[in-house]
Amino acid sequence: MKKALSLFLAIIMVFGIAAVGITEAPHVHAEEAVTEKITATESNFVYEVTDGLATVIDYTDKESTDEIIIPDTLGGYPVRYLAAESFKGCKCVAITIPASVTRIDHEAFAYDMPNIERFNVLQGNIKYRTIGDGVLYSTD
Repeated sequence: MKKALSLFLAIIMVFGIAAVGITEAPHVHAEEAVTEKITATESNFVYEVTDGLATVIDYTDKESTDEIIIPDTLGGYPVRYLAAESFKGCKCVAITIPASVTRIDHEAFAYDMPNIERFNVLQGNIKYRTIGDGVLYSTD
């Protein structure tokens, strides 16, 4: 009787483990879930793409005194974020920000920009505006 009971319990355990293995969701490792970050350059803008959105991380034509017009897409990805120091050292007189930008790091324009006179924010931007003579402010 003990042998029969032991055999019965062993069979239940084998089928129970097999059933759990069949119905259990696949395990995803943390490193597999991380989205790959792409870095590229287009029209003097160095940018990173994460989750299908572009972040401007640098502007390469620092000596130009022309207005910088940030495009609404880079590499086909919407530009959403201007990172810290992304325009550090630029000698431009003005910067135009597209409607697609919803986040500007507080130090994106903070360093060594001696010629900057004004900002322009394109119509449709729900996060930023310019007032008066091109003063940039957040709508928050």
